[in-house]
Amino acid sequence: MWLLVDPLDVLMFRDGRPFNAGENNAAQSLFPPSAFTVQGMLRALYIEQSDIKWAGAITDPRIIEAIGTPDDLGGFRMGGPYLVRRTGNAYERLFPFPADLVGDGRGRWRVPSPVEDLQVRVDGLSLHGLDVDPDEEAPDRPLWLTESDLYDYVEGRSVEGVEQEELFCYEYRTGIGIDQTQRSVSDGLLYAAKFVRLQTDVALVVWLPDDSPLAPLFANSQHHTMRFGGEGHMAVISRLNDNDLYTQSFPSQPPDDKYKVVFLTPTYFAGGTLPIMQNDVVRQSLISASYGNALSIGGWNLSERKPRSIYRYLPAGSVMLFDAARADNAKVSSPLVDQPEDSLPLLPLGFGEFIYGSWEWGAR
Repeated sequence: MWLLVDPLDVLMFRDGRPFNAGENNAAQSLFPPSAFTVQGMLRALYIEQSDIKWAGAITDPRIIEAIGTPDDLGGFRMGGPYLVRRTGNAYERLFPFPADLVGDGRGRWRVPSPVEDLQVRVDGLSLHGLDVDPDEEAPDRPLWLTESDLYDYVEGRSVEGVEQEELFCYEYRTGIGIDQTQRSVSDGLLYAAKFVRLQTDVALVVWLPDDSPLAPLFANSQHHTMRFGGEGHMAVISRLNDNDLYTQSFPSQPPDDKYKVVFLTPTYFAGGTLPIMQNDVVRQSLISASYGNALSIGGWNLSERKPRSIYRYLPAGSVMLFDAARADNAKVSSPLVDQPEDSLPLLPLGFGEFIYGSWEWGAR
Protein backbone atom coordinates (compact mmCIF):
# COMPACT_ATOMS: atom_id res chain seq x y z
CA MET A 1 0.00 0.00 0.00
CA TRP A 2 1.02 3.61 -0.55
CA LEU A 3 0.72 6.36 2.06
CA LEU A 4 0.51 10.00 1.04
CA VAL A 5 2.35 12.43 3.34
CA ASP A 6 0.96 15.91 2.64
CA PRO A 7 2.57 18.79 4.59
CA LEU A 8 0.42 21.52 6.08
CA ASP A 9 3.27 24.04 6.15
CA VAL A 10 6.95 24.35 5.35
CA LEU A 11 9.20 21.48 6.43
CA MET A 12 12.74 21.22 7.69
CA PHE A 13 14.85 18.06 7.66
CA ARG A 14 18.40 18.58 8.79
CA ASP A 15 21.17 16.63 7.16
CA GLY A 16 23.70 14.77 9.29
CA ARG A 17 26.16 17.62 9.68
CA PRO A 18 26.53 18.98 13.24
CA PHE A 19 24.62 22.15 13.99
CA ASN A 20 24.80 24.13 17.20
CA ALA A 21 23.62 27.71 17.38
CA GLY A 22 26.62 29.89 18.12
CA GLU A 23 29.06 27.48 16.44
CA ASN A 24 27.52 26.91 13.02
CA ASN A 25 24.83 29.47 12.27
CA ALA A 26 23.16 27.74 9.28
CA ALA A 27 21.20 24.48 9.50
CA GLN A 28 21.08 22.73 6.13
CA SER A 29 18.05 20.77 4.97
CA LEU A 30 17.99 17.33 3.34
CA PHE A 31 15.07 16.82 0.96
CA PRO A 32 13.47 14.45 0.32
CA PRO A 33 14.02 13.40 3.93
CA SER A 34 15.84 10.18 4.68
CA ALA A 35 13.95 6.99 5.46
CA PHE A 36 15.10 7.35 9.08
CA THR A 37 12.95 10.46 9.48
CA VAL A 38 9.88 8.92 7.84
CA GLN A 39 10.04 5.63 9.74
CA GLY A 40 10.34 7.56 13.00
CA MET A 41 7.13 9.43 12.24
CA LEU A 42 5.24 6.29 11.19
CA ARG A 43 6.37 4.18 14.13
CA ALA A 44 5.46 7.05 16.47
CA LEU A 45 2.03 7.15 14.82
CA TYR A 46 1.55 3.45 15.57
CA ILE A 47 2.35 3.97 19.26
CA GLU A 48 0.20 7.08 19.46
CA GLN A 49 -2.81 5.22 18.06
CA SER A 50 -2.37 2.24 20.38
CA ASP A 51 -3.66 1.97 23.94
CA ILE A 52 -0.09 1.78 25.26
CA LYS A 53 1.49 4.70 27.06
CA TRP A 54 4.74 6.06 25.70
CA ALA A 55 6.64 5.34 28.92
CA GLY A 56 6.14 1.59 28.50
CA ALA A 57 6.10 1.35 24.72
CA ILE A 58 9.78 0.42 24.33
CA THR A 59 9.39 -2.71 26.46
CA ASP A 60 5.82 -3.71 25.58
CA PRO A 61 5.87 -7.04 23.67
CA ARG A 62 2.99 -5.95 21.41
CA ILE A 63 4.95 -2.90 20.28
CA ILE A 64 8.19 -4.88 19.89
CA GLU A 65 6.49 -7.46 17.67
CA ALA A 66 4.79 -4.86 15.48
CA ILE A 67 7.37 -2.11 15.04
CA GLY A 68 10.41 -3.26 17.01
CA THR A 69 12.66 -1.35 19.37
CA PRO A 70 14.90 1.71 18.93
CA ASP A 71 17.52 -0.63 17.43
CA ASP A 72 15.31 -3.09 15.54
CA LEU A 73 12.32 -2.75 13.21
CA GLY A 74 10.28 -5.76 14.29
CA GLY A 75 7.56 -6.24 11.67
CA PHE A 76 7.91 -2.72 10.25
CA ARG A 77 8.92 -2.40 6.57
CA MET A 78 8.78 0.53 4.15
CA GLY A 79 10.11 1.92 0.89
CA GLY A 80 10.83 5.47 -0.22
CA PRO A 81 10.05 8.23 0.50
CA TYR A 82 9.38 9.55 -3.00
CA LEU A 83 8.29 12.94 -4.23
CA VAL A 84 4.93 12.97 -6.07
CA ARG A 85 2.90 15.51 -8.01
CA ARG A 86 -0.80 15.33 -8.79
CA THR A 87 -1.64 15.56 -12.47
CA GLY A 88 -5.33 15.18 -13.24
CA ASN A 89 -6.84 12.51 -11.00
CA ALA A 90 -3.63 10.72 -10.00
CA TYR A 91 -0.23 11.33 -8.46
CA GLU A 92 2.99 10.48 -10.27
CA ARG A 93 6.35 9.88 -8.64
CA LEU A 94 9.38 12.03 -9.46
CA PHE A 95 13.00 11.02 -9.09
CA PRO A 96 16.31 12.91 -8.86
CA PHE A 97 17.90 13.30 -12.29
CA PRO A 98 20.11 10.33 -13.22
CA ALA A 99 23.72 11.42 -12.92
CA ASP A 100 24.80 10.24 -16.39
CA LEU A 101 22.39 12.40 -18.43
CA VAL A 102 23.86 15.17 -20.58
CA GLY A 103 22.05 17.99 -22.40
CA ASP A 104 21.95 19.18 -25.99
CA GLY A 105 21.35 22.80 -25.00
CA ARG A 106 17.75 22.68 -26.29
CA GLY A 107 16.02 21.16 -23.28
CA ARG A 108 16.54 17.50 -24.13
CA TRP A 109 18.76 15.13 -22.20
CA ARG A 110 20.33 11.97 -23.59
CA VAL A 111 22.00 8.88 -22.17
CA PRO A 112 25.69 8.64 -23.17
CA SER A 113 27.36 5.25 -23.61
CA PRO A 114 30.72 4.12 -22.21
CA VAL A 115 33.68 4.15 -24.60
CA GLU A 116 35.70 0.95 -24.65
CA ASP A 117 39.09 2.58 -25.24
CA LEU A 118 38.55 5.50 -22.85
CA GLN A 119 39.84 4.76 -19.35
CA VAL A 120 39.36 6.90 -16.25
CA ARG A 121 40.27 6.40 -12.61
CA VAL A 122 37.42 6.53 -10.09
CA ASP A 123 38.08 5.84 -6.41
CA GLY A 124 41.11 3.75 -7.30
CA LEU A 125 39.30 1.71 -9.97
CA SER A 126 39.95 1.78 -13.71
CA LEU A 127 36.56 2.44 -15.34
CA HIS A 128 35.36 3.56 -18.75
CA GLY A 129 34.47 7.15 -19.58
CA LEU A 130 31.32 8.17 -21.45
CA ASP A 131 30.88 9.44 -25.02
CA VAL A 132 30.13 13.05 -24.14
CA ASP A 133 30.66 15.76 -26.76
CA PRO A 134 32.42 18.99 -25.74
CA ASP A 135 29.18 20.95 -26.19
CA GLU A 136 27.18 18.62 -23.92
CA GLU A 137 26.97 19.36 -20.23
CA ALA A 138 25.41 18.00 -17.08
CA PRO A 139 22.53 20.05 -15.64
CA ASP A 140 23.63 23.29 -13.98
CA ARG A 141 20.50 23.31 -11.81
CA PRO A 142 18.52 20.61 -10.01
CA LEU A 143 16.17 18.66 -12.28
CA TRP A 144 13.80 15.74 -11.70
CA LEU A 145 12.34 12.97 -13.85
CA THR A 146 8.73 11.86 -13.85
CA GLU A 147 8.12 8.12 -13.63
CA SER A 148 7.10 7.95 -17.29
CA ASP A 149 10.29 9.77 -18.32
CA LEU A 150 12.32 7.47 -16.10
CA TYR A 151 10.98 4.53 -18.11
CA ASP A 152 12.08 6.23 -21.35
CA TYR A 153 15.49 6.87 -19.80
CA VAL A 154 16.17 3.23 -18.89
CA GLU A 155 15.08 2.32 -22.44
CA GLY A 156 17.82 4.64 -23.76
CA ARG A 157 15.57 7.43 -25.07
CA SER A 158 16.16 11.13 -24.51
CA VAL A 159 14.00 12.85 -21.90
CA GLU A 160 12.93 16.23 -20.59
CA GLY A 161 13.49 17.29 -17.02
CA VAL A 162 11.22 18.96 -14.49
CA GLU A 163 12.61 22.11 -12.89
CA GLN A 164 12.97 21.75 -9.14
CA GLU A 165 11.26 25.10 -8.60
CA GLU A 166 8.09 23.57 -10.10
CA LEU A 167 8.07 21.07 -7.24
CA PHE A 168 9.48 22.81 -4.18
CA CYS A 169 11.61 25.73 -3.11
CA TYR A 170 13.84 26.58 -0.16
CA GLU A 171 13.24 29.35 2.34
CA TYR A 172 15.75 30.60 4.92
CA ARG A 173 14.35 31.63 8.26
CA THR A 174 16.23 33.10 11.18
CA GLY A 175 15.87 32.30 14.84
CA ILE A 176 17.41 33.01 18.21
CA GLY A 177 18.67 30.34 20.56
CA ILE A 178 16.89 29.97 23.90
CA ASP A 179 18.58 29.44 27.23
CA GLN A 180 16.36 26.64 28.60
CA THR A 181 17.62 27.05 32.16
CA GLN A 182 16.51 30.68 32.34
CA ARG A 183 13.77 30.63 29.67
CA SER A 184 15.38 33.63 28.03
CA VAL A 185 17.20 34.55 24.84
CA SER A 186 20.81 33.39 24.76
CA ASP A 187 23.39 36.01 23.81
CA GLY A 188 24.97 35.59 20.38
CA LEU A 189 22.88 32.60 19.28
CA LEU A 190 21.37 33.96 16.09
CA TYR A 191 20.97 31.22 13.47
CA ALA A 192 19.36 30.50 10.09
CA ALA A 193 17.53 27.33 9.06
CA LYS A 194 16.73 26.13 5.56
CA PHE A 195 13.09 25.12 5.13
CA VAL A 196 11.32 23.39 2.24
CA ARG A 197 8.03 24.64 0.80
CA LEU A 198 6.25 22.22 -1.52
CA GLN A 199 4.27 23.58 -4.43
CA THR A 200 0.54 22.97 -4.77
CA ASP A 201 -0.33 19.32 -5.50
CA VAL A 202 3.18 18.15 -4.52
CA ALA A 203 3.66 15.74 -1.61
CA LEU A 204 5.56 12.61 -0.56
CA VAL A 205 4.60 8.95 -0.75
CA VAL A 206 5.85 5.97 1.23
CA TRP A 207 5.34 2.31 0.39
CA LEU A 208 4.32 -0.17 3.11
CA PRO A 209 3.40 -3.85 2.61
CA ASP A 210 -0.34 -4.58 2.60
CA ASP A 211 0.03 -6.59 5.82
CA SER A 212 1.95 -3.80 7.58
CA PRO A 213 1.09 -3.30 11.28
CA LEU A 214 0.04 0.22 10.28
CA ALA A 215 -2.50 -0.90 7.67
CA PRO A 216 -5.49 -0.99 10.11
CA LEU A 217 -4.83 2.65 10.99
CA PHE A 218 -5.83 3.67 7.47
CA ALA A 219 -8.96 1.55 7.01
CA ASN A 220 -12.16 3.27 5.86
CA SER A 221 -10.29 6.30 4.47
CA GLN A 222 -8.88 7.23 7.86
CA HIS A 223 -6.15 9.85 7.96
CA HIS A 224 -3.85 11.13 10.69
CA THR A 225 -1.95 14.32 11.40
CA MET A 226 1.57 14.04 12.77
CA ARG A 227 4.62 16.19 13.44
CA PHE A 228 7.04 15.77 10.58
CA GLY A 229 10.61 17.03 10.64
CA GLY A 230 12.09 19.85 12.67
CA GLU A 231 10.27 22.50 14.71
CA GLY A 232 7.06 20.51 14.95
CA HIS A 233 5.55 21.27 11.55
CA MET A 234 2.62 19.03 10.67
CA ALA A 235 1.66 16.69 7.82
CA VAL A 236 -1.46 14.68 7.02
CA ILE A 237 -0.93 10.96 6.34
CA SER A 238 -3.55 9.08 4.32
CA ARG A 239 -3.74 5.92 2.22
CA LEU A 240 -3.89 6.14 -1.57
CA ASN A 241 -6.21 3.94 -3.57
CA ASP A 242 -4.67 1.81 -6.32
CA ASN A 243 -5.80 4.19 -9.06
CA ASP A 244 -4.60 7.29 -7.18
CA LEU A 245 -0.93 6.68 -8.02
CA TYR A 246 0.49 6.21 -11.51
CA THR A 247 3.17 3.50 -11.52
CA GLN A 248 5.32 2.10 -14.32
CA SER A 249 6.52 -1.50 -14.63
CA PHE A 250 10.31 -1.71 -14.66
CA PRO A 251 12.35 -4.87 -15.36
CA SER A 252 12.79 -7.02 -12.25
CA GLN A 253 15.90 -8.66 -13.73
CA PRO A 254 18.81 -7.28 -15.80
CA PRO A 255 17.61 -7.10 -19.44
CA ASP A 256 20.87 -8.55 -20.85
CA ASP A 257 24.55 -8.96 -20.04
CA LYS A 258 25.20 -5.24 -20.40
CA TYR A 259 22.96 -3.53 -17.88
CA LYS A 260 22.85 -0.46 -15.68
CA VAL A 261 21.64 0.03 -12.13
CA VAL A 262 19.88 3.32 -11.39
CA PHE A 263 19.47 4.08 -7.69
CA LEU A 264 16.08 5.44 -6.64
CA THR A 265 16.95 5.88 -2.96
CA PRO A 266 20.24 6.61 -1.14
CA THR A 267 22.54 3.67 -0.49
CA TYR A 268 25.50 3.01 1.78
CA PHE A 269 28.75 1.28 0.81
CA ALA A 270 31.26 0.36 3.47
CA GLY A 271 34.03 0.74 0.88
CA GLY A 272 33.10 4.28 -0.11
CA THR A 273 31.19 5.68 -3.07
CA LEU A 274 31.57 2.48 -5.12
CA PRO A 275 30.73 -1.04 -3.90
CA ILE A 276 34.26 -2.29 -4.57
CA MET A 277 34.42 -4.28 -1.34
CA GLN A 278 31.00 -5.89 -1.48
CA ASN A 279 31.53 -8.96 -3.67
CA ASP A 280 33.44 -10.24 -6.70
CA VAL A 281 30.46 -9.90 -9.04
CA VAL A 282 30.21 -6.18 -8.43
CA ARG A 283 33.94 -5.55 -8.45
CA GLN A 284 34.71 -7.51 -11.63
CA SER A 285 31.71 -6.50 -13.73
CA LEU A 286 31.59 -2.76 -12.95
CA ILE A 287 32.23 -0.83 -16.19
CA SER A 288 31.40 2.78 -15.43
CA ALA A 289 29.69 4.95 -12.82
CA SER A 290 28.16 8.40 -12.46
CA TYR A 291 27.09 9.86 -9.14
CA GLY A 292 26.57 13.12 -7.31
CA ASN A 293 27.83 14.44 -4.00
CA ALA A 294 27.55 12.05 -1.08
CA LEU A 295 24.84 12.64 1.51
CA SER A 296 25.63 12.86 5.23
CA ILE A 297 22.88 10.92 7.00
CA GLY A 298 22.68 10.04 10.66
CA GLY A 299 19.73 9.40 12.93
CA TRP A 300 18.56 9.56 16.51
CA ASN A 301 18.93 6.86 19.14
CA LEU A 302 15.65 7.12 21.03
CA SER A 303 16.57 4.84 23.93
CA GLU A 304 19.91 6.55 24.61
CA ARG A 305 18.68 10.01 23.61
CA LYS A 306 21.68 10.85 21.47
CA PRO A 307 22.54 11.13 17.76
CA ARG A 308 23.58 8.02 15.88
CA SER A 309 26.82 7.98 13.92
CA ILE A 310 26.84 9.89 10.65
CA TYR A 311 27.66 7.98 7.45
CA ARG A 312 28.06 9.01 3.84
CA TYR A 313 25.48 7.68 1.40
CA LEU A 314 25.45 7.58 -2.38
CA PRO A 315 22.56 9.83 -3.48
CA ALA A 316 19.49 8.76 -5.46
CA GLY A 317 20.10 9.26 -9.17
CA SER A 318 23.50 7.57 -9.08
CA VAL A 319 24.13 5.17 -11.95
CA MET A 320 26.40 2.13 -12.32
CA LEU A 321 27.04 0.17 -15.52
CA PHE A 322 27.89 -3.54 -15.46
CA ASP A 323 28.96 -6.23 -17.92
CA ALA A 324 28.03 -9.67 -16.60
CA ALA A 325 30.34 -11.35 -19.12
CA ARG A 326 33.28 -10.08 -17.09
CA ALA A 327 32.14 -11.96 -13.97
CA ASP A 328 31.24 -15.40 -15.36
CA ASN A 329 27.83 -14.05 -16.44
CA ALA A 330 26.84 -13.41 -12.82
CA LYS A 331 24.50 -10.44 -12.39
CA VAL A 332 23.58 -8.12 -9.55
CA SER A 333 20.16 -9.29 -8.39
CA SER A 334 19.83 -7.94 -4.85
CA PRO A 335 20.01 -4.42 -3.37
CA LEU A 336 23.50 -2.97 -3.34
CA VAL A 337 23.70 -1.74 0.22
CA ASP A 338 25.96 -2.53 3.16
CA GLN A 339 24.95 -2.22 6.81
CA PRO A 340 26.80 0.35 8.93
CA GLU A 341 27.25 0.00 12.65
CA ASP A 342 25.04 2.00 15.02
CA SER A 343 22.18 2.14 12.52
CA LEU A 344 18.73 0.70 12.05
CA PRO A 345 18.64 -2.04 9.37
CA LEU A 346 18.82 -0.32 5.97
CA LEU A 347 17.25 -2.85 3.62
CA PRO A 348 13.84 -3.00 5.39
CA LEU A 349 13.74 0.81 5.25
CA GLY A 350 14.16 0.95 1.47
CA PHE A 351 17.74 2.15 1.20
CA GLY A 352 19.51 1.01 -1.97
CA GLU A 353 16.37 0.58 -4.10
CA PHE A 354 17.21 0.51 -7.80
CA ILE A 355 15.91 -0.32 -11.27
CA TYR A 356 17.64 -1.88 -14.27
CA GLY A 357 18.37 -0.48 -17.71
CA SER A 358 20.50 -1.51 -20.67
CA TRP A 359 23.50 0.03 -22.46
CA GLU A 360 25.78 -0.48 -25.45
CA TRP A 361 29.33 0.56 -26.19
CA GLY A 362 29.67 4.02 -27.72
CA ALA A 363 32.18 5.53 -30.12
CA ARG A 364 34.84 7.98 -29.01
